[in-house]
Amino acid sequence: MGKRIAEIVVLVEDQAQLSFVRRYVKQYIEYAGIRVDKAPPGQGAGEQWVKQEYPSEVDHYRRQSARRKSALVVVLDADTSATASESRRPASPD
Repeated sequence: MGKRIAEIVVLVEDQAQLSFVRRYVKQYIEYAGIRVDKAPPGQGAGEQWVKQEYPSEVDHYRRQSARRKSALVVVLDADTSATASESRRPASPD
């Protein structure tokens, strides 16, 4: 394994995505802590929530990564009528 990551931030739509990311991270990445931001249940589309939160999480990641090794994991699934390439691309942080 490589160097230890101080913090992994995970931004997901639902519990299934979170479970997938946690299994992967536990198996392949050495890390100190994990912070999860999951779309609130029953409040509309999880995809839209992830896209809304993405810019602020990128800003937070950029500030943290200057001081310590960190990672940002963002997961969107392609369950909408949009094309697959649009579904995989989160909103622009700018």
